[in-house]
Amino acid sequence: ANWAADNLAFGSGGALLQKLHRDTQKCAFKCSYAVVNGAGVDVVKDPITDPGKKSKAGRLTLEHKAGKWTTVTEGKGDASTDQLVE
Repeated sequence: ANWAADNLAFGSGGALLQKLHRDTQKCAFKCSYAVVNGAGVDVVKDPITDPGKKSKAGRLTLEHKAGKWTTVTEGKGDASTDQLVE
């Protein structure tokens, strides 16, 4: 079976047993790139009330170089070294 982003859904429980949520864990899944009327558009969230919630913009790649993991944003990464793609 193959996977596509269209087939995935993510959720974050708010007040389950341990009162953990995406803000206390500093983890959230956010849109970073969209195609609107055939044109690519970077999407970024940058709230003025909490700079820690700023998201990464554009097409992302996860790269591993010299023992360090780096997320490259805005489509500037090297697709051939993207560790999120098989």
